[in-house]
Amino acid sequence: MAYHVVVCEDSLMTRTLLEKYIRESPDYMLIASVSSGSISKSFLEKQKIDLILMGALTASGTNGFAIAEKIKEKNRKTKIIVLSSVPEMSFLQTAKKIRIDSFC
Repeated sequence: MAYHVVVCEDSLMTRTLLEKYIRESPDYMLIASVSSGSISKSFLEKQKIDLILMGALTASGTNGFAIAEKIKEKNRKTKIIVLSSVPEMSFLQTAKKIRIDSFC
């Protein structure tokens, strides 16, 4: 059974690459791919999501960590990996504090 994955990433190049890797693997199924970190709660309640790959910051100014924290409050079993190309030490500390499953 494949893991159900959602990609939330503003960078088109990064999002496209992640989609490609997910689609090529028999172990994962791409459920949705969005350019903003604003995943609706109703979507997560209706879909079985095992993994969310989320950008730390979005072009619209949305904070991926704040969204991840809200998701984890309601969906403890959903794994979240926050992605960032910004070498900011506070990001790692924030990820640990809100119990993100992984930070890359």
